[in-house]
Amino acid sequence: MIDARKIITTKLLSGDKYVPCYVHDSITEPNHVCFHVFIKGIHHDGRYIDENHELWQYATPFDVTTGEPITQLTRRMASLSVPHYNC
Repeated sequence: MIDARKIITTKLLSGDKYVPCYVHDSITEPNHVCFHVFIKGIHHDGRYIDENHELWQYATPFDVTTGEPITQLTRRMASLSVPHYNC
């Protein structure tokens, strides 16, 4: 299983404007019972930024059609550095 941060970062860098994620500030591996948002970037302090500019400590990317967590990268995803936001 690949680290969730790497999956989110890679998806954003490969052209996805948002990454659907389960998020939480205290549960280290958020799941379907947690909040679900669309992550658009990573704040300079390392927290995830959602579409409403809310910051989250932990995130798990998921497939919107199945609700299942994404645990692997596809070949089309590149490994570059993620854009950071100062909000």
